[in-house]
Amino acid sequence: MRRLFHIHRFPISARGAPTRGCNLRRTSALAGYAYHAVIYSWEFLSHRRHPLHGSRYVGQTVRLTTSPEDALRKRCVEHRYAAQRKLKNIGFHALLRQHPDDWAIRVLDSSEFDNRIDAFAWAQDRELCFIKSFGGPLQDMSSSRRQTLNLTHGGRGNPAPFAEYLEARTAAGWNAFFATLCKFKCREGHVFVPVKHVEDGYPLGRVVSNVRCGLFIRADADRRSKLSDIGFIFSVDEARWQEFFASLQQFQRREAHCDVPFRHVEDGYRLGMMVRYVRSRGVFVKKRVDRVHMLVQLGFWFSADAEKWGKLIRALRSFRDREGHCHVPSTCVEDGYKLGYYAIQVRSRRYLVKHDADRRQVLIQLGFAISMREVKWDNFLRALIAFKAREGHCRVPRRHLEGGYDLGQRIYHIRLP
Repeated sequence: MRRLFHIHRFPISARGAPTRGCNLRRTSALAGYAYHAVIYSWEFLSHRRHPLHGSRYVGQTVRLTTSPEDALRKRCVEHRYAAQRKLKNIGFHALLRQHPDDWAIRVLDSSEFDNRIDAFAWAQDRELCFIKSFGGPLQDMSSSRRQTLNLTHGGRGNPAPFAEYLEARTAAGWNAFFATLCKFKCREGHVFVPVKHVEDGYPLGRVVSNVRCGLFIRADADRRSKLSDIGFIFSVDEARWQEFFASLQQFQRREAHCDVPFRHVEDGYRLGMMVRYVRSRGVFVKKRVDRVHMLVQLGFWFSADAEKWGKLIRALRSFRDREGHCHVPSTCVEDGYKLGYYAIQVRSRRYLVKHDADRRQVLIQLGFAISMREVKWDNFLRALIAFKAREGHCRVPRRHLEGGYDLGQRIYHIRLP
């Protein structure tokens, strides 16, 4: 059976979610926003014989958006949701639930205003006129008479009380948010609130994210000024960077390094995953030299090779501070790091130092012998000095072992002509 094509002015899926290509991300920028009043219609175009084929639902919406299309898009999503959740037996939503795909959505009229009350008044008058011109409210769901799918003649009555109610509700939400945010700042000293943070039962982290997208502040410069005074960051990218850097600083202060395991979570923040994204994709640091310098000063390594070198040096220094030398046994494991194995790799394969003279110099300054010949000589000399200090002479028996080292056999081969 052939399916009727849609005449949408923008793509909306049957379940109310925007299809691929619709960008509904809001921005916190105040410029470009206005109160858009839109009168729209949903025309029922059934591919089967239906008595209500060609009937329209006329509606209105008033929203603070950047365009009439954006306002209508959000209203259409609400209609789809209401049709599925608020089950009705008659009217537009009942028909929309039964036939979710057979509709053509059009803008009948739209206008832009500076305040909500004027926008509501205009929308109310225009909606009444359009419903009347299309035949008035619904009278019979099984009749093909000239009528709309509206259950009333339209309009919201006097728009002033409704607008005042919205303003009061917004003001109450703003006061609760600002008081909670100030309490958080007094305790923590900053306003970098984690997304999942809850302050005394109030979902502060989630509301902070919504505020950055424009909640409470789109049309109110005073509120933006108050948030700026306490150090609130409006940019989503800057806020995410601050959250990442604060978590990394906390990890570095506790662990004394920035080698974060991939699965590590720092106070609910997936720090290990974000560290990998910074290194592999340049998240937060693309074209931001200042942020790169901040991470370098913190001891952060951007490449995998540099990270491995940092682990080796840190483990080697820890071993030297404890043992007083860098003669690492092949089986040595330092804080979970296979230092003995990697020391052998450095000496035999020039692991991490093959093309880097600066790194070789760092190892030499630590007292690490890179050459295997030097290692063998150091082991022999250390064992002989220990024997002489204990026995007072160097007449080592041929089968003597000094601390597991075959000192007698080595001296025997040295004395051979």
